Amino acid sequence: MAFDRDDPADLAALKSEEADDPISMGYLHDGAEQFLLDQFNEPAQNVGGEISGVALTVKVFFDNMVPSEFGGNQVDAGELMWIDTILSFMPVDEDRNIEEWRAQIIDILPNGSDTETNLDALSRLISRAEVLFGDGTDISKQDWRTARDS
Repeated sequence: MAFDRDDPADLAALKSEEADDPISMGYLHDGAEQFLLDQFNEPAQNVGGEISGVALTVKVFFDNMVPSEFGGNQVDAGELMWIDTILSFMPVDEDRNIEEWRAQIIDILPNGSDTETNLDALSRLISRAEVLFGDGTDISKQDWRTARDS
């Protein structure tokens, strides 16, 4: 799903987003076009704070963990057993989604660890345009002008 300037439904959705401002983005209705485009396209401007990323599966975890960070005294033995339990439910399935435990796993890791950095990099803030029309969407001046004038 991406914004299509030739699709009346997309034009109406974009125009309505600006006019109704459903999540209080603070769109200015005074013709400040570049300000408006920045609000649509810049993830930091999206007050909704939505993210996009890779779901945390057993395989993704193992692909992004740094084994040395789980040895010695870096992770408590009980916490290490808990992680092992989460990862090794029978039958072992590398595609099993363990997203619901992401926060707890990250809390167990040493602050600033490479594993934590790797897991954090799997997700990113997304723009309001991406929320409305899909990942990678960028609203151009022409897109906005066509929607505004539709």
